[in-house]
Amino acid sequence: MEEPTERQKCEKIILYGCMEILREFLDDYRTSIYAYNSMIKKSGYYLKPVHKVYYKDSRGTKIVYEYYGTYWWKKQKRGYKTFLRYYGKQKPENLPEPPKNPLAGVVINYTKGTIILPKLVFDRLKARVSKCKAQCLD
Repeated sequence: MEEPTERQKCEKIILYGCMEILREFLDDYRTSIYAYNSMIKKSGYYLKPVHKVYYKDSRGTKIVYEYYGTYWWKKQKRGYKTFLRYYGKQKPENLPEPPKNPLAGVVINYTKGTIILPKLVFDRLKARVSKCKAQCLD
């Protein structure tokens, strides 16, 4: 792995070739999120740890980004339909603490096969992503 040097003072790191490694890492976290959402189900809130954005560029290429964080949604009804309305990034006051998202702040661009993550997250995952190519983004 080409680790950024200390002199670079990187705030964000870009990784190449790490998609499967991070997918495996998220399996345990997903299980804890499913259990948490089951526990808070009666409150009407839903914790979504990943937000996906889909769009096409000017050439018509489909681009997919995944943003990892803590996104709260509120279940609402309109007539016979139930839908989720975005509540925000702050946990509603009456709910217990959710599991910590180990990839908070990570952005994955599937089109380019890159992962952008804050330096603090990179330092925490260094042992897992040792086979990936890393580069300072700043």
